Amino acid sequence: MDNVPRQLTLKDVLGIFRRQRYWIATILIGSLCLGYAAVVLTTPVYRTTTTIAIAQARSSNDPVGSVTMQGPTVSIPTQMQILQSPVMFDDKYWDKEANRIQMPANAQTLSKVKVDQVGDTNVLNINVESTDPLLAKTVAAAIPDYYKKYTADNQATDVEMARRFVETQLLAEKDGLKGAQKELQEYRNSRQLQPLEGEGGDRSKKASDAEVEVVKGETAVKLAQERLSATESERRKEAGSMVSNSSQTTSRERFELHNQIDDLKAQRSRLSVTFLDDNPQMVELDAQIAAKERQLKNLPKEIDTKTSLTNPDLNSYDFQIAQARIALAEAQKQLDEARRNSAKFAADLKAYQVIEPKQSELEQAVSDSKAKLLSLQNTLDALNIRKSSNAESSNVLAAPSEPEIVKPKDLQYLLLAFFMGAFCAVGFALLKDSVEDKVTSTDEIYGLTGLPSLGEIPQLPRRGPTTAIAPLNDRMLENYRVLRFNLLFSTLESPVKSIVVTSSGPNEGKTEFACNLAVAASGEGRRVILVDGNIRNPMIHKKMNIAGKPGLTDVVMGHATLEESLHSTMIPGLHVLTCGTQVMSPAELFASPAMTAFMRKLADGSDLVIFDAPNCGAGADALVLSNVAESVLFVAKSGSTKRTAIRKGIDSLRQVNARVLGVAMNGAA
Repeated sequence: MDNVPRQLTLKDVLGIFRRQRYWIATILIGSLCLGYAAVVLTTPVYRTTTTIAIAQARSSNDPVGSVTMQGPTVSIPTQMQILQSPVMFDDKYWDKEANRIQMPANAQTLSKVKVDQVGDTNVLNINVESTDPLLAKTVAAAIPDYYKKYTADNQATDVEMARRFVETQLLAEKDGLKGAQKELQEYRNSRQLQPLEGEGGDRSKKASDAEVEVVKGETAVKLAQERLSATESERRKEAGSMVSNSSQTTSRERFELHNQIDDLKAQRSRLSVTFLDDNPQMVELDAQIAAKERQLKNLPKEIDTKTSLTNPDLNSYDFQIAQARIALAEAQKQLDEARRNSAKFAADLKAYQVIEPKQSELEQAVSDSKAKLLSLQNTLDALNIRKSSNAESSNVLAAPSEPEIVKPKDLQYLLLAFFMGAFCAVGFALLKDSVEDKVTSTDEIYGLTGLPSLGEIPQLPRRGPTTAIAPLNDRMLENYRVLRFNLLFSTLESPVKSIVVTSSGPNEGKTEFACNLAVAASGEGRRVILVDGNIRNPMIHKKMNIAGKPGLTDVVMGHATLEESLHSTMIPGLHVLTCGTQVMSPAELFASPAMTAFMRKLADGSDLVIFDAPNCGAGADALVLSNVAESVLFVAKSGSTKRTAIRKGIDSLRQVNARVLGVAMNGAA
């Protein structure tokens, strides 16, 4: 089953900081020293603040109207820019005769002015910073006075320019008024007009009233004609003679009803000129007419007597006809008079409508000129008042405060230096650790490969040029015994009898590791054989101080026996088999059937066989040997072995299906 590399943990990150702790500490201390130096070397800057209230700003598109208003005509942001501008340091705005401190000539270069608005109000805080506290306070006290003088001078200039402008306009408007009045008078004289207001309306009303009279006259004539026709019709219906009867006839009552109906219709006709049909008076007349007509319809006719007599009603009809003709003539006369009046008033109105627009235009021109003249005079009066007034453009709300140091802020500088140093130190540590690419603990290897840690062995102190084995009573050897037990417990399910000790590269202490592991594993009745499998560069015979021949190659090739090639040591149970005679191709030797048979013989004659193999980067020797043996122990050196080399070595072993038990760290702190 393949081991899966684990994810990077907080412990790994802390390990990076631990490995680079000296660099981190150095950078932090250096940064703090720079921060302290900045605090010491920075010239103190003092700040003082004064508060003023600006007269509420108003805006206007009229330049004359702007200067007539009290207070500045620019916005608060504009006033803030003016207060911060170099013009506030111009000596011409300072009253030299006043008993006040003169602003120094170099005040602008030695101080810095910043203006802040308090919320959305017209209150401004003037902040003055300088290395000289007295200068900062002097400038803060002088700027409000300079500003008042500046705004007063500008306002006076604007007012004077506006006055000249208004006076010029006033003279021109007076001349224009005289010309308009003269033209109006000449026009009236030429057409004999009177300057009567509403004359056009009166003429229009007279023409309209005349038209109404014409309509009334026409209605009266029509009604008179209808009455005459109705009377003549009734006259024709009456007989010339009549039969005398004892009963009375109803002719007179019917005649009276006809007259009443005619009168009501005539009255309705006159009212229809003025009112609509739904008017209450019109509705009432219609109701009366309908009632009279029903009464006439329901009136019974009497039977005349058969006595033939002259009809006395004929005289009455003749009288009524005569009266109706007189009324018709009178109505026609009034209609003719109304038509003549209507024609006359219409002609007068038409003639007046021709000349009225011009007169109205001239009168309006005169009126407009008078109004403009009055407005200009009022403006000039306001400008004169403005010129003589002394309105304050600003008020001081708070005197300059006592200067306080704003730079440098000791704690702020040191904290900034600390955080910048910490940032640089962490970045440098991560960069340096990634560039160095060296492991310092088995946890890092576990993070790279997923292999468990079998032990961490401190660096073996050198007691001589060839000494590689720790004394039996040395505490160093206890670490190898721990490693031996870790190996034992990791292989309880399938115990191994041969272990190849290899590494990713040279000079990682695997030979010393193999020797001391063999010492720790021997004794107590156990038989351990340490074999030098590094044919190209054998080191076991030197480390153990024994003869190099015969050895492994001699036994495998059949030039010597195993018994005569094994070397006994002073360590009980530990035997050493050196490399023997060097051969041209150790990998082919390890892959031969003779090597397989030799491995079985070694395993049968011992409890544990430990091979000191070449490193994985030296060629195929270690890979072939790890495939022949039962298991592999990978050794890395703390602070020396690179991560890429470990990953490459483990991958090579896994490709040949080697059984890698775990990783041991050599030279751990």
